[in-house]
Amino acid sequence: MSIAMNKTGRPMIFSCEWPNVGGNRNWTLIANHCNTIRNGRDIQDSWPSLITILDNFIFNQDKFAAISKPGSYNDPDMLIIGDYSLSLDQSKSQMALWSIMAVQLMMSNDLRTIPIQFKEILLNKEVIKVNQDKLGIMGKRIMKTPDHQIEIWTKPLMGGSFAVVFFSRAEDIPRPVTVTPERLGFNHTAGYIMYELFDHQHLGHFMANEELSFKVNPVGVVMLRGDPAHGKTKLDYIKSNKIL
Repeated sequence: MSIAMNKTGRPMIFSCEWPNVGGNRNWTLIANHCNTIRNGRDIQDSWPSLITILDNFIFNQDKFAAISKPGSYNDPDMLIIGDYSLSLDQSKSQMALWSIMAVQLMMSNDLRTIPIQFKEILLNKEVIKVNQDKLGIMGKRIMKTPDHQIEIWTKPLMGGSFAVVFFSRAEDIPRPVTVTPERLGFNHTAGYIMYELFDHQHLGHFMANEELSFKVNPVGVVMLRGDPAHGKTKLDYIKSNKIL
């Protein structure tokens, strides 16, 4: 099928749905022929359904990350942001996690009635930039906090930049988290200019061994981008439209 489609000379996206039943699959072979690859069951409009799909990606993240590249992306199914079941924090979590995994962002909501706060999540340009980064690398969960309530996901970006998502599995209270860029695996000698992507906040210049500390809402996220400093100041980044 992929050979026949390419012979038409027309730009198309070939979405392969049949692998979604799970089990042992030759993901490399599938990725050679498909642009997007369903590797999980259909999402339902519920938080437990979303978590089941996320857990499948975590369990198989090394396999799935190996086939994520320009022209070949994983597909954990649709965004359910702005439908009926997700809270605001849960919606930010899905947008952040789907974006850091470099998967397709396909909406399932009614554009005529979607509330403005959910629309803003879906239209967040800085989060979408992470998803659309030209390297096409799938971000992965690299660690959890000692209480297993906060997961930390990272994704290398073009130009030595990186994105990180702190995702809370807790359902009761905000949880603190403290890390350094170095512990996340990023060690640029000039340090990083850090941004919070949902609140559009410039956090400042951090060396690789300097601590970043946050509180993460229950079932919520904090999503950051780090750009190598290269001697630039905050004003330089504002002028170059790095900050919304």
